[in-house]
Amino acid sequence: MKNISLILLVTLALGFAGCETVRNDVRERFAAPQYQAKVVSVDTHKAYEAARTALKQMNYTFERGGPAQGLIHAYGTVDASVAGGPGTARQVYMDVKISVAIEGGSKIEVLFSRMVEDDFNKRPGQGTVSPLRDSPLYEVFFSHIDAALKTKNP
Repeated sequence: MKNISLILLVTLALGFAGCETVRNDVRERFAAPQYQAKVVSVDTHKAYEAARTALKQMNYTFERGGPAQGLIHAYGTVDASVAGGPGTARQVYMDVKISVAIEGGSKIEVLFSRMVEDDFNKRPGQGTVSPLRDSPLYEVFFSHIDAALKTKNP
């Protein structure tokens, strides 16, 4: 009887131990997307130009925005050769915000999102967008900004 009680207690403890991670995964999935930020020691116009240079080097196409708005919206290339069958396409979208930083300089915030449209021949416009939380794209973008700022300000 003691063995059955012990086994039941251990089973319940293990079952409830996993609930916290499941709860965190669900909470993270539905949480608002988090922009990655970097503060640079230049004004917003120079930060904007550095961000435009970085997106060109990453082969993104500028869609809209400007230095006065402090916004850049850009798209990566369409990848139609992904797994998922014919008619499936993926594309990465970049959303950049540039503002004056409290500590001086400019704050550059970026969010990358993946757009996936499965079988767009049958259901055009029925794609999904999901933010990329842990992606190397953030580091690549910020390293291109650093390089652009070094070349413009030796």
